[in-house]
This record gives sequence, structure tokens and C-alpha cells, in this order.
Amino acid sequence: MALSPEDVIKKSFSATHLRRGYDETQVDDFLDEVVVELRRLVSENDGLRTDLEDCRASRGVAPAAQAAATSAPKGEDHDDAADAQELEDLRRQLAECQEARGAAERRAQEAEERAGAAERDRDEARSSLEAAAGGAAVGAATAGGGGEDPSSIISLAQRLHDQHVAEGESTRARLIEEGDTYKTTVVAEADEYSAELHRTGQETHDRLVAEGQATHDELVQTGQSRHDELVQAGQSRHDELVSTGEQTRDHLVAEGQANHDQMIGEAEQKRGQVLEDLHGKESALAATIGGLQSQERDLRERLRAFLADQMERLDGSRPTS
Repeated sequence: MALSPEDVIKKSFSATHLRRGYDETQVDDFLDEVVVELRRLVSENDGLRTDLEDCRASRGVAPAAQAAATSAPKGEDHDDAADAQELEDLRRQLAECQEARGAAERRAQEAEERAGAAERDRDEARSSLEAAAGGAAVGAATAGGGGEDPSSIISLAQRLHDQHVAEGESTRARLIEEGDTYKTTVVAEADEYSAELHRTGQETHDRLVAEGQATHDELVQTGQSRHDELVQAGQSRHDELVSTGEQTRDHLVAEGQANHDQMIGEAEQKRGQVLEDLHGKESALAATIGGLQSQERDLRERLRAFLADQMERLDGSRPTS
């Protein structure tokens, strides 16, 4: 499954109800780090792919192979260590390809230099032979009738010249053939090495894609099983809490009812005791009131008698007219 930095940025999570989730700030910071790392890996992978395509183009790789290489999906979600190792291998293979390309170019340049040196040697030999033939002709003309045939000397010089020219041409052809053969061999080796690198890269890419897909499926399966396990555990905990709450409620209701009945009984008992005490106090007060009323009557009678006695005394002591 292809995973890009934009997928990580746009990823959203649903809110949890049974338990608290992770800290949102920490999750956002970690996702930002993942996005930066994915962008770096994608950019580095694109640069390596561009360098590899340039190397294939310089070595004459078929366009179909280039198209197959450029059509590979980007941004696969792989393990960081495996990606780093694969990128390091690609860098090393690219460096080896560039070294092989530079060596092939140096060898081709050396073959061209050797061919140029052979051409220069041929030209120098031709110049020296022409100079020798000219000198022989001048010597024959100055010798006059010395007995040597000038035409034979000129023909000898011409044969020597043609022989040296033929040797130079054969040497030049041999050197050019050796250079072309060496160049063809080096180019074939570079093409074969480039094709091997492409095949290895494609196999590595397919393996990484398969491993990433397997890891993704495993993570999805693990997440689903973990989700089911958490849902089941949450439901069990919910049922347990509901049952415990109902039992606690029933216990509290029964205990409250018992306390209510006990308090009602105690209040009734205390009310009876209070009423009994009040009745006793009422009887005592009634007796006290009766005693006080008797004393009042007594006092009234005594006061009335006292007043009558005083009146009589007043009447007895009053002078008669």
C-alpha cells in the first residue's frame, strides 16, 4: 500500500468513548517527524532514480527498461532501517556504475590516443621515406654515369616507402580494431552491469513492496484484533460496572430503608416517652395547681376573717354619738 506524506497529514482518528486516547500534541509532533522523514526519503529516492536513469541513458539502456524503471511507484511505506540499507546499496551500485562508465570512457580515450599516435607514426614514416626517396634521386642525378641506374634506386625507395606505409596502415587498422573491440567489450560489460543493477533494483523494489504490503496487512489485522479485544474488554467492564452499580444501589436502598424504619421506630419510641413524661408532668402540675388553689382559698378565707375582725374592731372602737 503506497503511503505519501500527504496521506500522513490528512490522516484523522475517531474519538474514543470507552477510554482516553493519546496526547494530541505528541501525536501531531510525531506525525510531523514522519512527514519530514518520508519527504526526505522520497526526494532521495527520486534523486537516485534520476542518477540511475542518466547512467542507463549513457550506457544505451533500452527505452522500455527506462520506462519500466520510471513507472515504479514512489513513497512506499517501508521500515526505516531497511530503506536506509536499500538506499545505501543503490548509492554504492550507482557509484560503481559511474566508476565503470568513467573507466570505459578513459579506456576509449586511451584507444583513440593510441590510434592517433599510430597515425602520427605513419605520417612521420611517410615523411621520412619521402625525404629518403628525394635524397636518393638527388644522389643519382649528381652521380651521373656512376654505373647505378637511377630508376632502380627510385623503385627501391618507392618499395621501401610503400612497405612502411603498408606497415603503418596495418598497425593503425590493428590499433583501431583493438580499440573498437575494447570499447565494445567495455560498453557491453557496462550495459550488462546496468541491466543487472536495474534487475536487482526492480527485484528489491518488488520485495520491499511485498514486505510493506505484508507488514501493512499484519498491522491492520493486529489493529483490528486489538480493537475487537478492547471493545470486548470495554463491554465486559461496562457490564461489570453496571452490575456492581445496581448491586450497590440495591444495597444502599435496603440500608436506607432499614435506617428509615429504625429511625421511625426510635422516633415513635422517643415520642411515646416524651408524651408519657409530659402526661406525668401534667398530672404533677395539676396537683400543684390544685394545692395552690386550696392555699388560695385558705388565704382568702383567712384574709376575709382577718378583714372581718378588723372591721369589728373598728366598729367597736368607734365612739358613739
